[in-house]
Amino acid sequence: MNYKKLGQIIGKIMILESILMIAPLIVSFIYQESLKYQLSFLIPIVLLVGIGSLLQLLKPKYNIRFNGYRIEGDPIGFDYQVYDNQDKKVMSFYKESIFRKNYCLKINDEMNEEICVLITIATLMGGK
Repeated sequence: MNYKKLGQIIGKIMILESILMIAPLIVSFIYQESLKYQLSFLIPIVLLVGIGSLLQLLKPKYNIRFNGYRIEGDPIGFDYQVYDNQDKKVMSFYKESIFRKNYCLKINDEMNEEICVLITIATLMGGK
């Protein structure tokens, strides 16, 4: 199980929960509730943001070896680098936008162009 990825997802949920708790906090200020009720929203919001932000620092990494090549990257941000067996960076590819399925390939070594395209396709299809 990928605990870093799980921690990052839980961190995002915690931050979302703290954002959703802001509305009741504002209502408690509008209706001039006592400090006890206002703190009952404020303290969990601060704790959720703090713990959620710490969990966001966990970055899952993807590291595989294939046919003399090494692929490293971040599956959540979809940012990968490909190295050959001499640790020379052959290419990098990443998702151009989080809202669209546009991918950008930067191939540094044109001799390995075909294998770079095959590695990219294999990585894209790996999640399906």
